[in-house]
Amino acid sequence: MNNLLDIAKKYLGMGFSIIPVGRDKKPLISWKEFQERKPTIEELEGWFSNPSVTGIAIITGRISGVIVLDTEEGADITGLEIPKTPTAISGGGGIHYYFKYSEKENIINNVRFLPLMDIRSEGGYIVVPPSLHPSGNSYAWLENFGIDEVEIAETPEWLLKAMSQKKSGATEKNWPELLEGVAEGQRNDTAASITGKLLFSFPANQWEYMAWPLLKNWNLKNNPPLEENELRSVFESIAKKQAEDIKDTTEQEGKGTQTQDLIALVKEKNIELFHDQYNEAHAMFKDNFKIIKLSSKLFSRWLSSIAWKEMKTPLNQSILTSVTNVLSGEACFGGEMRKLHVRVAWHEGCIWYDLGDGKAVRISKDGWEIIENPPILFYRFNHQKPQTHPQKGGDVSKLLEFLNLKDKNEQLLFLVAVICCLIPDIAHPILVSHGPQGSAKSMLHKLLKNLIDPSQIDLLSPPDNLREFVQTASHHWIINLDNLSYLQAWLSDALCKVCTGSSFSKRELFTNDDDIIYSFKHVVGLNGINLVISKADLLERSILLAHEPIDNSNRKEEALIISEFESAKPFILGSIFGILSAALKEEPNVKLKAMPRMADFTHWGFAVAKAMGNKEKDFLDAYKANILQQHDEVIDASLIGTVIMELMKDKEEFAENATNLLEELNRTAAILRIDTKSKAWPKNANKVWGKVNEIKINLKAKGINADREHSGGRKIVLRKIK
Repeated sequence: MNNLLDIAKKYLGMGFSIIPVGRDKKPLISWKEFQERKPTIEELEGWFSNPSVTGIAIITGRISGVIVLDTEEGADITGLEIPKTPTAISGGGGIHYYFKYSEKENIINNVRFLPLMDIRSEGGYIVVPPSLHPSGNSYAWLENFGIDEVEIAETPEWLLKAMSQKKSGATEKNWPELLEGVAEGQRNDTAASITGKLLFSFPANQWEYMAWPLLKNWNLKNNPPLEENELRSVFESIAKKQAEDIKDTTEQEGKGTQTQDLIALVKEKNIELFHDQYNEAHAMFKDNFKIIKLSSKLFSRWLSSIAWKEMKTPLNQSILTSVTNVLSGEACFGGEMRKLHVRVAWHEGCIWYDLGDGKAVRISKDGWEIIENPPILFYRFNHQKPQTHPQKGGDVSKLLEFLNLKDKNEQLLFLVAVICCLIPDIAHPILVSHGPQGSAKSMLHKLLKNLIDPSQIDLLSPPDNLREFVQTASHHWIINLDNLSYLQAWLSDALCKVCTGSSFSKRELFTNDDDIIYSFKHVVGLNGINLVISKADLLERSILLAHEPIDNSNRKEEALIISEFESAKPFILGSIFGILSAALKEEPNVKLKAMPRMADFTHWGFAVAKAMGNKEKDFLDAYKANILQQHDEVIDASLIGTVIMELMKDKEEFAENATNLLEELNRTAAILRIDTKSKAWPKNANKVWGKVNEIKINLKAKGINADREHSGGRKIVLRKIK
């Protein structure tokens, strides 16, 4: 059941409208409304907790943007050109081909438009993998043709033509002959066609006393005539469908009027439409300086509220979509481009900090002040909380009273890193807390988030995939991953990009080339009992914070800590802004001869430490000690690094080809009882240099230079640095 729920969420995330089905392939809910709107995550979770649910269905047509060619087992598709598109096999042996829905073609559900073939479109649904079929088999995507493996193709021309011919049906036949009556096998189809023509020829209020008698007269010419109750059933069925079509047309005309009226109402409001650096449309409400993305649920709710208040009418999804599309177009092609940021930004030579209540702090070389009507600089996300207004007269070192950091160097580095958190567009070190259970690791990161980037979400669980992580990280200035026990390689690489700056992109669903771009440098915090970072490139971007056990006699309740912290926070925050202002004045004078990997942080950290009143060497010595600890951790985490350090303990130089070096490393590993069958150990001579090269920088920091000579047998040279 949980697997079905996860996959249903995945389909929903791909843009499909999802409903639950039972073993008989029938919906287990009333599903008409989900032809107009997609379900929420909460609705999915409720549905798929029902043990009767054995399958997932996608509502086809406009709402999901797909139609499906549903062929039963035995259907003859010989000669039909079917492009590469997502393809599934049903539990009964049929094949489902997925194509893009076209508003222009107005494709509706069509049963048996070709032998053993149906079209699932507007007004229909299709059961999708891995649902259970009544036969006991499961639906499955064909290998290499999954919905997330190939792009959904356009509907083939032959299929559009076949549906058009089916739709026209008897209208292309010889009408004079049909009106003279038909044989037994043609009566029902012809009755439906003639009924449609008659109803189209008369207004609805004349159908009963004009169209119905004419249809009965025609039926008398058939050989033999249809039973009147059967003829009546055909008449009422077509009349009902035609009445619905008329109603839909009327509603669409009404929708056009409602759309225009609502757009006019929006333009009367005190808002500014603009687009950001990624061409995403936004509205800024000038009354409270609130910024809302036009594609968000919040903006749809605002549209619905003003429509109800001022037009006295509820809106359906199609009107909301139309209004949003028009306003988005104006924002993107008529509005200004305004670069938006999360929480902090450079603007006109100053640092601006978003307080989240329509106000911002402006920090310059001359001091800081709260600005009532700041420029448009910041995104707004639902999780964000307004910040406490800062007060002058505080001391940033007060923050240390709430933390379990004993080492003086780590205390200094942490305070410098916290203040540097407010400097935009530089690489920020990852703050990595490690220590035994109950050593207040999580508390440090909670308080950091509260102090700099207050949010409903202070700590995050490890993400499941890159797409989820990037989207979440882009919405937070500080991203705290809590209680880690293992760091996957893809996440380690993504964290490197987030802290030092990189771009991520994904293709927007159901488009050919539209990309959603994410580009940012944000602050990352990690914590775990063990130091989970093992890759050198991530460790080099980190500051390691060791947490010692807390004696029970010194332990405080979390609620008390938070309460005391909230009282001190305005003054700590004011002190941070004051130090940052002094650092802005100091920064142009910073001239350092040598820089580690995190050069921007070292440069600004030096200025911040000096602005805090520290001696010039204090920060650099503390950072160098932490970097040396990073190298120790890399070597300790590396099997080959540990063995090389042991091998070179009593040697000044060791130079051999890869084969001989691997033999020597294997002998040393055996002495140290290191498992050379591990995946981390080089399996053959060709892999030796690659493993050594991964830790080359760390070995150098520990006094061993590693290099490779390309002459004389391509030796690998390990040499102690004098």
